[in-house]
Amino acid sequence: MFNALYQSDRRMHSRTVCDLPICLDEFSGHVRNFGKGGALIEAAGKNSARVGQEIFMTVPFRGRSNDLILKARVAWTHGDCLGVSFDNE
Repeated sequence: MFNALYQSDRRMHSRTVCDLPICLDEFSGHVRNFGKGGALIEAAGKNSARVGQEIFMTVPFRGRSNDLILKARVAWTHGDCLGVSFDNE
């Protein structure tokens, strides 16, 4: 569903549909699609992210002792959804 809404964007990399629970700096949500260049996040509750804001996404993985922490930048917001791009560091 989410890919269909935003298919006409300027992505350089393809995305894979998923449903990963995550924690962000100020709220939690679910990653709905994920790719090399970024992700689509659906916020659980109020989306307080701002375009250009640097965020850290904490992705818990079953069977691992450590969570994956990704640094990203908010590219756009729309209602309870936001698109993020991954910094190249």
